[in-house]
Amino acid sequence: MAAARKFQPGELTQVLFERCPCGRDKTHERIRAECQYDAWGIFGLVFGSWGTPTIVEYVCRDCRTILERTRDKAVREQFK
Repeated sequence: MAAARKFQPGELTQVLFERCPCGRDKTHERIRAECQYDAWGIFGLVFGSWGTPTIVEYVCRDCRTILERTRDKAVREQFK
């Protein structure tokens, strides 16, 4: 699994790999989006509202390789 690096100032999306070792790209059905939340987002989830994730990662379900990470607001809003 690739070690995810920190976002650089102004950077919204990190494409770590085009394909995982299994040969799948971001659009494949075995690639899932995993959301990471900050403290306020978790607080909202606990009390019944939907929090917006701070980072969305696209991860292969089989080899657990992270293909892409994003902080883009338009993408994060899709997982609200």
